[in-house]
Amino acid sequence: MTDTRHMSSFEQFIAELDAEAEADGPAALAGAAAASLEAAVSMRLGLRRVELGLTQEQVAEMTGIDVSELKDIEAGAIDLSVGLLGALCRVLELDVQLVSATAN
Repeated sequence: MTDTRHMSSFEQFIAELDAEAEADGPAALAGAAAASLEAAVSMRLGLRRVELGLTQEQVAEMTGIDVSELKDIEAGAIDLSVGLLGALCRVLELDVQLVSATAN
């Protein structure tokens, strides 16, 4: 069981989802991992936009998407394509890296 005493409410929520998925089996665990990743990416994009002092309108204009789509992305309501993720990362000065899960 995961010790949740020092976790944020979001981290606690994700830990609870992971525990439920683990109990439900491999397919549920894979789905939970994907949802956790999507939520983390969405949150990071929104935080970075704020760090840079950019509005959603500015980022939407720089990436060529509708403001409503960016709002949905930051809320985790829609899946990102790799191309759109790349465009957002360029505007927000972020790198996308794939790191081996077995890396030490």
